[in-house]
Amino acid sequence: MDTVSAESNNASRQSTEFPINAYMEVIAKLLKQNGYYVEKEPLFKEGTRGKVDWPKTLGKKRPLIQANGTPAYTKYVVRVSSPKENSIITQIHKFCVYESFMKIGWLFTPYLPEKPPIARDEKMFLTVLRDKLAHIYNDNDKRLFLSMISMIEYWDDVTDERQFSYGTNQFEYVWEKLIDRVFGIKNKQDFFPKTRWTIRSGKNKTNTALEPDTIMIHGG
Repeated sequence: MDTVSAESNNASRQSTEFPINAYMEVIAKLLKQNGYYVEKEPLFKEGTRGKVDWPKTLGKKRPLIQANGTPAYTKYVVRVSSPKENSIITQIHKFCVYESFMKIGWLFTPYLPEKPPIARDEKMFLTVLRDKLAHIYNDNDKRLFLSMISMIEYWDDVTDERQFSYGTNQFEYVWEKLIDRVFGIKNKQDFFPKTRWTIRSGKNKTNTALEPDTIMIHGG
């Protein structure tokens, strides 16, 4: 969770859910594919290699009739793809990448990508991304688009006039998990100390187990 400080005469603090997984997904995706998301525009050409577009081939190409009466095509109309590097989707991705590196990029690398040329427009960004999300079927691309949408929805809750920071006000829980990860054991609940009342009349009573931060076994 992040904390946003409002600068005013009476300083107040507002907490909002910071979608850190979305930010990390955007950065990891960029580093993994070594570039921005680019749409591919379908193009058609004459050739013998590639995915054949049969409706266009049948409509534009004249076949050779073989001796047995069956048609044979020596050339086809094939479908190829051309990258649309300046599409609005690519520009939105560049904006989200820049914002991600500004906030948590130092966790990965000191590198900071160039500032995107597109102006920030949450409403337009969300409209474009949601429309695109409805027409993509690649799971990796879906995760990327959902992450960008989560980021942009978060921007609506945090204004630029406020000072951004993130962390926790309950560090004792973080410390407990760190200690348990380094020194703890699996199934530590089996070793939690318990107490039990033995009652002469009536049923015996077992108290709730004490739960220390961690259980460590050393030298047996």
